[in-house]
Amino acid sequence: KRDFHGILSSLSNPIRSEIMRFLSIRKTARLSEITKELDIEDRTKVLFHLRKLQESGIVEHDRDNIYSLTPSGERSIECLNILEQYLSPAIGGESSHRPLS
Repeated sequence: KRDFHGILSSLSNPIRSEIMRFLSIRKTARLSEITKELDIEDRTKVLFHLRKLQESGIVEHDRDNIYSLTPSGERSIECLNILEQYLSPAIGGESSHRPLS
């Protein structure tokens, strides 16, 4: 069983969430492709974040070092999208929720 707080920590990091979004769209990618997409020159930085995502059970890679989201990663990106939609009015737009009175 994965640590809930570890998953939340992974989701809260902007680089990790961008990696997740990229893998959600592409389905699979190599380290070089992820590094290029994120426009980060230091591959070790991206590798660090990929390892954190792996430790959380969100990302996996095969023998050829091709990365992809796990089923838990797929559910996590869905939750991240829902959370961002819910919080976006509070962050910068008008709320679509009526206040309770």
